[in-house]
Amino acid sequence: MAPRVTPLPRPRAWLRATVAPTDREGGFTLVELAIACVLIGILAAVAIPVFLRNTQPAYDAQAKSDARNAAMFEESYIGDHETYVAGDASSALAADGFTKSADTAVVTVYTYATAAPGVQQQGRVANGTGSFCVDAASATGSHFVYDSVTGSMTQGGVCPV
Repeated sequence: MAPRVTPLPRPRAWLRATVAPTDREGGFTLVELAIACVLIGILAAVAIPVFLRNTQPAYDAQAKSDARNAAMFEESYIGDHETYVAGDASSALAADGFTKSADTAVVTVYTYATAAPGVQQQGRVANGTGSFCVDAASATGSHFVYDSVTGSMTQGGVCPV
Protein backbone atom coordinates (compact mmCIF):
# COMPACT_ATOMS: atom_id res chain seq x y z
CA MET A 1 0.00 0.00 0.00
CA ALA A 2 1.16 3.47 -0.88
CA PRO A 3 2.05 5.87 1.81
CA ARG A 4 -0.53 8.46 2.56
CA VAL A 5 0.44 12.09 1.68
CA THR A 6 -0.76 14.70 4.03
CA PRO A 7 -1.15 18.23 2.68
CA LEU A 8 1.03 20.96 4.09
CA PRO A 9 -0.68 23.55 6.24
CA ARG A 10 -1.33 26.84 4.43
CA PRO A 11 0.70 29.70 5.75
CA ARG A 12 -2.10 32.23 6.03
CA ALA A 13 -0.04 34.88 7.76
CA TRP A 14 2.45 34.82 4.90
CA LEU A 15 -0.33 35.03 2.33
CA ARG A 16 -1.84 38.07 3.99
CA ALA A 17 1.51 39.87 3.99
CA THR A 18 2.00 39.47 0.22
CA VAL A 19 -1.51 40.48 -0.84
CA ALA A 20 -2.45 44.17 -0.89
CA PRO A 21 -3.86 45.30 2.40
CA THR A 22 -7.63 45.23 2.55
CA ASP A 23 -7.91 48.59 4.27
CA ARG A 24 -6.33 50.46 1.31
CA GLU A 25 -8.87 52.13 -0.95
CA GLY A 26 -8.22 52.33 -4.72
CA GLY A 27 -6.75 55.89 -4.72
CA PHE A 28 -3.46 57.33 -5.95
CA THR A 29 -0.44 58.03 -3.81
CA LEU A 30 1.00 61.51 -3.42
CA VAL A 31 4.03 60.57 -5.53
CA GLU A 32 1.83 59.35 -8.41
CA LEU A 33 -0.16 62.60 -8.34
CA ALA A 34 3.03 64.69 -8.27
CA ILE A 35 4.42 62.84 -11.30
CA ALA A 36 1.16 63.40 -13.19
CA CYS A 37 1.28 67.13 -12.39
CA VAL A 38 4.88 67.40 -13.60
CA LEU A 39 4.02 65.64 -16.88
CA ILE A 40 1.02 67.93 -17.47
CA GLY A 41 3.23 70.96 -16.78
CA ILE A 42 5.84 69.80 -19.30
CA LEU A 43 3.18 69.22 -21.96
CA ALA A 44 1.70 72.67 -21.33
CA ALA A 45 5.14 74.31 -21.53
CA VAL A 46 5.60 72.79 -24.98
CA ALA A 47 2.06 73.29 -26.32
CA ILE A 48 1.31 76.90 -25.27
CA PRO A 49 4.14 78.60 -27.25
CA VAL A 50 3.22 76.56 -30.34
CA PHE A 51 -0.41 77.61 -29.98
CA LEU A 52 0.50 81.29 -29.55
CA ARG A 53 2.83 81.19 -32.55
CA ASN A 54 0.03 79.79 -34.73
CA THR A 55 -2.50 82.46 -33.73
CA GLN A 56 -0.47 85.38 -35.15
CA PRO A 57 -1.01 84.42 -38.82
CA ALA A 58 -4.72 84.07 -38.10
CA TYR A 59 -4.90 87.62 -36.68
CA ASP A 60 -3.06 88.93 -39.74
CA ALA A 61 -5.39 87.08 -42.12
CA GLN A 62 -8.35 88.56 -40.26
CA ALA A 63 -6.96 92.09 -40.71
CA LYS A 64 -6.36 91.49 -44.44
CA SER A 65 -9.92 90.27 -44.80
CA ASP A 66 -11.24 93.34 -42.98
CA ALA A 67 -9.25 95.63 -45.29
CA ARG A 68 -10.65 93.92 -48.39
CA ASN A 69 -14.18 94.02 -46.96
CA ALA A 70 -13.85 97.74 -46.18
CA ALA A 71 -12.66 98.33 -49.76
CA MET A 72 -15.68 96.45 -51.09
CA PHE A 73 -18.00 98.53 -48.90
CA GLU A 74 -16.25 101.73 -50.10
CA GLU A 75 -16.97 100.78 -53.71
CA SER A 76 -20.58 100.09 -52.80
CA TYR A 77 -20.78 103.38 -50.88
CA ILE A 78 -19.59 105.51 -53.80
CA GLY A 79 -22.20 103.90 -56.00
CA ASP A 80 -24.94 105.06 -53.62
CA HIS A 81 -23.56 108.42 -52.45
CA GLU A 82 -21.17 109.52 -55.25
CA THR A 83 -18.33 109.98 -52.77
CA TYR A 84 -16.05 107.80 -50.67
CA VAL A 85 -16.39 107.99 -46.91
CA ALA A 86 -13.29 108.57 -44.79
CA GLY A 87 -12.48 107.76 -41.19
CA ASP A 88 -12.86 104.77 -38.92
CA ALA A 89 -14.52 102.17 -41.13
CA SER A 90 -16.30 100.62 -38.15
CA SER A 91 -18.41 103.75 -37.68
CA ALA A 92 -18.31 105.30 -41.16
CA LEU A 93 -19.45 102.18 -43.02
CA ALA A 94 -21.58 100.67 -40.25
CA ALA A 95 -24.80 101.94 -41.84
CA ASP A 96 -23.99 99.93 -44.97
CA GLY A 97 -23.35 96.78 -42.92
CA PHE A 98 -19.57 96.75 -42.44
CA THR A 99 -18.36 95.35 -39.11
CA LYS A 100 -14.70 94.72 -38.39
CA SER A 101 -13.54 91.51 -36.78
CA ALA A 102 -13.17 91.45 -33.01
CA ASP A 103 -9.41 90.89 -33.12
CA THR A 104 -8.64 93.60 -35.69
CA ALA A 105 -7.48 96.70 -33.84
CA VAL A 106 -8.68 99.37 -36.28
CA VAL A 107 -9.68 99.76 -39.93
CA THR A 108 -9.17 103.32 -41.21
CA VAL A 109 -10.18 104.62 -44.63
CA TYR A 110 -8.41 107.59 -46.24
CA THR A 111 -9.93 109.25 -49.31
CA TYR A 112 -8.33 111.35 -52.02
CA ALA A 113 -9.68 114.07 -54.29
CA THR A 114 -8.15 112.90 -57.55
CA ALA A 115 -6.39 109.85 -58.82
CA ALA A 116 -6.01 108.42 -62.27
CA PRO A 117 -4.60 105.00 -63.16
CA GLY A 118 -0.86 105.11 -62.68
CA VAL A 119 -0.92 108.54 -61.00
CA GLN A 120 0.25 109.01 -57.42
CA GLN A 121 -2.60 109.90 -55.09
CA GLN A 122 -2.46 113.54 -54.05
CA GLY A 123 -3.68 114.89 -50.73
CA ARG A 124 -6.16 113.34 -48.34
CA VAL A 125 -9.58 114.91 -48.15
CA ALA A 126 -12.57 114.39 -45.88
CA ASN A 127 -14.73 112.59 -48.43
CA GLY A 128 -13.06 112.20 -51.79
CA THR A 129 -14.30 110.95 -55.12
CA GLY A 130 -10.95 110.07 -56.69
CA SER A 131 -9.71 107.07 -54.76
CA PHE A 132 -9.25 105.62 -51.30
CA CYS A 133 -6.76 103.73 -49.17
CA VAL A 134 -7.65 101.31 -46.35
CA ASP A 135 -5.28 100.73 -43.42
CA ALA A 136 -6.12 97.72 -41.22
CA ALA A 137 -4.11 97.03 -38.07
CA SER A 138 -4.17 93.46 -36.75
CA ALA A 139 -3.98 92.41 -33.11
CA THR A 140 -0.29 91.54 -33.65
CA GLY A 141 0.49 95.15 -34.63
CA SER A 142 0.95 94.46 -38.34
CA HIS A 143 -0.58 96.97 -40.77
CA PHE A 144 -2.16 95.96 -44.07
CA VAL A 145 -2.84 98.63 -46.66
CA TYR A 146 -5.25 98.32 -49.59
CA ASP A 147 -4.79 100.91 -52.35
CA SER A 148 -7.75 101.42 -54.68
CA VAL A 149 -5.56 102.87 -57.46
CA THR A 150 -3.41 99.76 -57.78
CA GLY A 151 -5.96 97.34 -56.32
CA SER A 152 -3.21 95.73 -54.27
CA MET A 153 -2.69 94.81 -50.63
CA THR A 154 0.68 95.43 -48.96
CA GLN A 155 1.90 94.58 -45.49
CA GLY A 156 3.65 97.21 -43.46
CA GLY A 157 2.84 100.02 -45.86
CA VAL A 158 1.16 103.31 -45.11
CA CYS A 159 -1.53 105.20 -46.95
CA PRO A 160 -0.15 108.19 -48.90
CA VAL A 161 -0.52 111.59 -47.30
